[in-house]
Amino acid sequence: MSKTLKQIQKEESKERILTVSSRLFRTQGFNATGIDQIMKESSLTAGAFYAHFESKEDLFEQSLEYALQHSSKLLTKDTENLFGDEKTNAVLERYCSILHRDFPEKGCVLPALAAEIYRGTNTCKFLISDYIQKWADLIAAHLSENLSIEEKREKALQLISRSVGAVLLSRMIDTSSLSEKILRAAQKI
Repeated sequence: MSKTLKQIQKEESKERILTVSSRLFRTQGFNATGIDQIMKESSLTAGAFYAHFESKEDLFEQSLEYALQHSSKLLTKDTENLFGDEKTNAVLERYCSILHRDFPEKGCVLPALAAEIYRGTNTCKFLISDYIQKWADLIAAHLSENLSIEEKREKALQLISRSVGAVLLSRMIDTSSLSEKILRAAQKI
């Protein structure tokens, strides 16, 4: 069954809203971002919001899921032919980068929205848990150390925690040299 033009337009509108809201939530935060602003930047009327979402919280959950899917793709972009420590280090270098620090609207939601996710719904927490589990599986699968599966998962969670913390701290520092040192310290296994 093919989609009608109206269905396609509705899907495109929702995609625009998710793109804009995920960017605004990461740069301004959930509370500081209003539905009117999101809809205006999406080139849609505020009234059209409820054709796609039940509430602002529903939008937050869906934009979080949307951003996490985008982050998952970015984590492994151009690493298809890498294996072991080389792949893990490439993922860590991309994540703990100056580019990620300076452009939170394009990066991972974890360092950008940690406090708001903590205060968010159970759905938000489930989405984050699932994302971290998948990220840990990716890293654990490529750790070349002679460790048990459980030890590799623990090491992967350490690397993830260190990486998210490094990006978060690097954004809080007002001296670029210390900020860059924090990022470099977290870039390797």
